[in-house]
Amino acid sequence: MYAPDKNTLPGKEGAALHNLMLNDKNNRTPLRMLAAAGMTLAWAAALAQAGPGQGTPGANAGTEGESSAKADARANAGDSRIEEILGRLEKRGDGLDDIHCHLVLVDEDTMEMSKSRRTGMIKFMMAEPNPLWLVHFEKNIVDGSRWGQQWYLFDGRWLLEAQERLKQVTRYEYVESGAKVDFFDLDKAPFPLPFGQKREKILKHFDVTLAPPGKSDPDETDHLVCKPKKDSRHAETYDRLEFFVRRGLDLPVRVVMVKKGGYQVRTADFPDLQEASINTGLSRGSFEQPKAWEGYKLIDGDAN
Repeated sequence: MYAPDKNTLPGKEGAALHNLMLNDKNNRTPLRMLAAAGMTLAWAAALAQAGPGQGTPGANAGTEGESSAKADARANAGDSRIEEILGRLEKRGDGLDDIHCHLVLVDEDTMEMSKSRRTGMIKFMMAEPNPLWLVHFEKNIVDGSRWGQQWYLFDGRWLLEAQERLKQVTRYEYVESGAKVDFFDLDKAPFPLPFGQKREKILKHFDVTLAPPGKSDPDETDHLVCKPKKDSRHAETYDRLEFFVRRGLDLPVRVVMVKKGGYQVRTADFPDLQEASINTGLSRGSFEQPKAWEGYKLIDGDAN
């Protein structure tokens, strides 16, 4: 991805934008931005029986004086709860045609002492041969300074990134012309869809646990923590992924992505995601290039 030299912009602003865009280079947007991306939500799947060290934190340990039978019962109950949550997430992908909701994206880098906060909206639609999505950040604040608008548009073949501040659109070819890609495949998809994933694929790539409720959790959510297995391709990028799944809606309203090393954290919140946000009647016309891009310079980027 194109990233301006931090020396071409003044002081802290230049360094902040340079670091921010370099981070995006290794975390493809928009789906991994949302939910890695995503949604544009969260990776849905069912979890098979958890082994030692998995399931609800502390479930396998038991309390002092507790019988092994009681400890085993607690562990099994935790595993069943995870299976139930992820089973509903997997089914949530059935009959889902489109999603339209607001998005708040926060990036923190403790090593670079940098923080950005972007707010806007996301549109997603199932389509042939490949799904479409548009992310529009109307507000973009980097280390306390206001930056221009940003857009990320995937048209089924090209991912287009537009920067108002640079008056520039960078395009990346993720899919060959006319090709169909299975975005539900964690092994092959350039950025897998964050819902409808199959049980065996999740088990192949992640160890999943159910975290205890926290004071800062969104209301009425279950907190799933997914740690990539050592032999998973996702282990090269992430330390862990966290999904806060709203009960009844069966979709995540918060996604936390912790990069390998632990010092880069991306948090995506979908504050108004609800049933009314689903199957809203979006069409291909909802994913046309914005008029604001008129006059922007177009350059080709490297999607690899």
